[in-house]
Amino acid sequence: MVGTAQGASCYSPAYEFSMIMDTDLRKRKIRDKVPMIFVTAEPYVGHLGLGGVGDTKGLLESEMRQRHIRWITNAKVEKVEEGKMSVTDA
Repeated sequence: MVGTAQGASCYSPAYEFSMIMDTDLRKRKIRDKVPMIFVTAEPYVGHLGLGGVGDTKGLLESEMRQRHIRWITNAKVEKVEEGKMSVTDA
């Protein structure tokens, strides 16, 4: 799980980190063993807290699909436990 929780002030680093993590796991040849889910309080992927910039929605959704990164939007993080995160619709 990678992403941003409700109240985050800057969303871009979470996207960057997820792409860096994906690349690193591929270099180590273990990416297929690590499912990735991007969780964000944003209403859609690529919103960036700004209502999107150009076609960030389409570009980031496409990139995440190619990298097999699933996403959950409008997420409110309720609780984080070892190996488990509980989210609800924001």
